[in-house]
Amino acid sequence: MRVSRGEMQMKSKLINTGFVLAVLGGILGIIFSAMMIWADLEANNFEYAQTGEKNLRAIRCPILINGDEESSITVRLKNNRDEVMTPFLRAYVSEEHIALTRQSSHNLTLQPGDITEIIWKIYPEDAVYERFVFFRVYFKDDYPHPSRDGNCGVWVTDFPGLSGQQLVGLSISATLLLLIGGNILLILNPLPHGNKKKEIATGLNYLSALILIDLLLGVLGLWVLGLIILIVILVVSFVLLLRSITQESIA
Repeated sequence: MRVSRGEMQMKSKLINTGFVLAVLGGILGIIFSAMMIWADLEANNFEYAQTGEKNLRAIRCPILINGDEESSITVRLKNNRDEVMTPFLRAYVSEEHIALTRQSSHNLTLQPGDITEIIWKIYPEDAVYERFVFFRVYFKDDYPHPSRDGNCGVWVTDFPGLSGQQLVGLSISATLLLLIGGNILLILNPLPHGNKKKEIATGLNYLSALILIDLLLGVLGLWVLGLIILIVILVVSFVLLLRSITQESIA
């Protein structure tokens, strides 16, 4: 079956568009993943004398606050036991400097099946280095249950016109649209075997999947695994860039 010149030109345009969209989405995704991981990595150094034996995962922490808006960090606790639970909770919020904190303590009583939420307000002026608000919480459980602690970092920006939640939603949506749209174009218009760009297109497919996974890990606050995958992403991106430059020079 013969393919007309017009069809070939159209396919070439779609492939090039796919490359452009996937690359732009990849750059945006890498930047946003790195931002989330950086904030939580810095927050991990925001430590005090009391540290738990295990991690406390029940923290809901915003990714970003923007402008003069206030936001909040929430710890949600549930008593899944058949007996009364009387834990002790102490929280630390940064106040402009890594050595300055706003502290609060809570002695709680939870009946079996009870759920409670403790909320801490945070503000842009709490930011350390004018960039991050840090939060750490220590949870002392009833004996013999282990104590726990957890932390998170919140980016502070000053982008006019949008809230932090809107900025996060816009960034993630744009990344998804660009990555998915670009890869769909590359998959629906496959390059023939032997074409020098085919290897780059395949590499972009795998790279896009890694970036999407890294975004998810950043949103979930799993910064250690996210950092490992981010390093892999940067190495793969560098290799693909070198291959692309090499192929262009040969061509």
